[in-house]
Amino acid sequence: GLSSGLHWACCNVDATSPEEAGGYYRWGSTVSNIDPADYHFPTGMNEISGTDYDIANVRWLEGWKMPTMEEMKELANNCTFISGYLNGQKCAMVTGPNGNHIFMNYAGTYFYGTESYGSSGCYFSSTVKEDFLIYMLSLFDNMIGETKANIGWLYGDEGTTIRPVRYFY
Repeated sequence: GLSSGLHWACCNVDATSPEEAGGYYRWGSTVSNIDPADYHFPTGMNEISGTDYDIANVRWLEGWKMPTMEEMKELANNCTFISGYLNGQKCAMVTGPNGNHIFMNYAGTYFYGTESYGSSGCYFSSTVKEDFLIYMLSLFDNMIGETKANIGWLYGDEGTTIRPVRYFY
């Protein structure tokens, strides 16, 4: 129901259901949970959506790609977010303007062997903020229990789950 016509996938890359985390990917890597010593940040690129550095494009094909920062903003600004549990896993139900919804899990991040599962949902965009900082969508519960979506940033060498998007024509 987004005005752009963008569709968000029902689950993350490497997941078989919405509540599963799937793989954790460093920005521009097509290997999940890659050892930091083997990771190389793709320098000279400000946008990887639809390229060989985009895990959704490489794995899912058929027009699926990582969302850009602007596409994440559209989701954050036009949908409602309510957290709860789906099959025992903390998730946010994301409801669009037309009433359709998806679930996005609170898979957190993967940083040098440590997961922050359950504390927030963190999803890399395909867009560089500056240097090694990457825009990302963060889902969290504030101090009064409201579920919030925020566009923030993380260093690209942290691992997040990836939620693919595509346009249907």
